[in-house]
Amino acid sequence: MAAKRLASKSEERKVRNAFENDVPIEGLRLDYGEEPVDSVEAALAELPVHKKTVEKLTPGEMLPDRLQPRPPLLPLDIRERFFAAEIDCYQAAREWIERARDDPAMQRRVDGLLATGSGMEAHGQINPITGAYWTPPRGDRPVFVIETGERRFWAAVLNAVLSQAEREPELEVTVMVRPSPVRQVIENIQMEEPSAVGKACEIAALVLAELRVDRDWAVIDTFDYYRQALELPGGKRLPAGTWPRIEQVMQLSPRRMRQMLSVLDLPTPLLLKADLHGIPDRVLRAIVAEPPEQWEALLDAAVEHQLTSEEVVELPEVGAPETASIAAGVEVVRRAHSKAPTARAFRGVRGFIRAFSRVEESDEEERVLGELATDLALQKDVETTLHLLERLTALLRVRVSARTARSKR
Repeated sequence: MAAKRLASKSEERKVRNAFENDVPIEGLRLDYGEEPVDSVEAALAELPVHKKTVEKLTPGEMLPDRLQPRPPLLPLDIRERFFAAEIDCYQAAREWIERARDDPAMQRRVDGLLATGSGMEAHGQINPITGAYWTPPRGDRPVFVIETGERRFWAAVLNAVLSQAEREPELEVTVMVRPSPVRQVIENIQMEEPSAVGKACEIAALVLAELRVDRDWAVIDTFDYYRQALELPGGKRLPAGTWPRIEQVMQLSPRRMRQMLSVLDLPTPLLLKADLHGIPDRVLRAIVAEPPEQWEALLDAAVEHQLTSEEVVELPEVGAPETASIAAGVEVVRRAHSKAPTARAFRGVRGFIRAFSRVEESDEEERVLGELATDLALQKDVETTLHLLERLTALLRVRVSARTARSKR
């Protein structure tokens, strides 16, 4: 597993900037100014990391961090009732197990956590859960909020419910002075390769940490908190050196990270579905580039048919009378892909023109064209691309001139 993770990270480093992505993405609304503000990571480094002796707590004495960068594990409605204290963690786990029986993707997630819980029971807990005590508003006593180790928490709870344990399990915890989103991100990366949605949340968490945005644990929708990274709150500017610092943690180029943040524009239910099914970031970015009214149908198609980003771009072009359903549309697109390259080239150019038809402002069009030119200029086959575009332009001018001449006769 470690070797696979290292190999995966090595592949990410080779594709530093994702310039191969042919999907036009609306620019993020971040201000990349160089305001001289110390990073929050530097501030944290100055604080003594006082660790108390390892304690043992039951899950009933803990609370997962509502703002954990990894997307929520629980189904949304169960999660809302759990954090509203309408049900405890064991009732949430029972409902989760029941819900998973009708959802293969959710069942795989629950089975993975149960396997972790069984391993902890058989061999002991290798790594303690870390966290800090926090007194909730109108609360009468502090509660231990999990910083890292939420998966171990739910693994123990699910295992206790399934085995009908007579008493609560005890878990080792290490009490920290204050929580750190950086530690959360690092643990998530080390424990399991995050989904595309998870990576977007982690990048957003590090951006907001740099800005010292308050972490409101009472927020209802976790994704709403992380969406603040799309448009900086209070007109703030990113501190100097923000992206290089985040790059050290994420091992992704700044441009790739800015592209990945764009998936947070999707509504929360779609983000949860994309995370559960592990939809790749290129496919999600292709969906976001389409009109919002098509997002749900395209995501469902991506889940059911394992669409590529190229297929997502081409699918909206397939309409009546060619097809009356998404499934039939997928078949049309894939049939076209199996034909001569001319069919694919035709659809690609049409998609390019269609994307620019939605750009209303001339300065925005200039910016997007400039970014596209920069991307293409950095590709190895840029000379071939330039030659093809020049030939296409020349042929197009000949045909337009001929059509104009005919119309004047």
